[in-house]
Amino acid sequence: MKSYICHYPKLKERLSYLMPALGMNGILDVSVVHGIDRNDIGPNEQVGFSNDRNLVKDRLNYTICPYNYDILSDSEKPVLANFLTHIEIWEKIVDSKEEYALVLEDDARILDDFQTNWQILLETFPLNRDIAYLHEGCGMTVEKNIGIKPEVNKILYECHRRESRTCCSYIVSKKFCERILSDLYPIALGVDHELNYIQKKHNANVYWASPPLFSEGSTYEYKSSIR
Repeated sequence: MKSYICHYPKLKERLSYLMPALGMNGILDVSVVHGIDRNDIGPNEQVGFSNDRNLVKDRLNYTICPYNYDILSDSEKPVLANFLTHIEIWEKIVDSKEEYALVLEDDARILDDFQTNWQILLETFPLNRDIAYLHEGCGMTVEKNIGIKPEVNKILYECHRRESRTCCSYIVSKKFCERILSDLYPIALGVDHELNYIQKKHNANVYWASPPLFSEGSTYEYKSSIR
């Protein structure tokens, strides 16, 4: 399974941790996708994004966001830059030969027992999976948020709510990337909220990992580059 790192170009110190850590844990086929600097975003990069209030209102049926959210405002350029990098990664996955890929944002941190849990995940990966979130973003857990008690020797649990847990770490299928890209525009929200919208709209098979394999370094290790 090929891996892609969604990397903001000014945060090189994150790669200095993540690349060796992945290698030491057997994740060797890794491509770093260098995103655009938020200060370089112009009209060409904003094509496909919209601050139409009706679009935001529609998204509120699928996800939680401020009703007056404006992804084209200057304050949201980091969100837009991050989204553009995820889109580039999805396009690369669609153009690849492999059916699944691991996507990591550059603040991902590998947790204890990764190798053991990764092997269990690979051996028990559900056949119908579209996307699986491998971290507990925003403190969302299998127990608390989808009411499932984790089992021994099982990592992935179906999330019937079809929600993301932010986009720090996920495995996604090539077929689902094709579906995302075919129904992505216009974009009104950040990547995790738009995925909530698409996942629910398309009845995607969404899974959450427990125990998690990664954590979000922006929560504890790094200063967030988004806020």
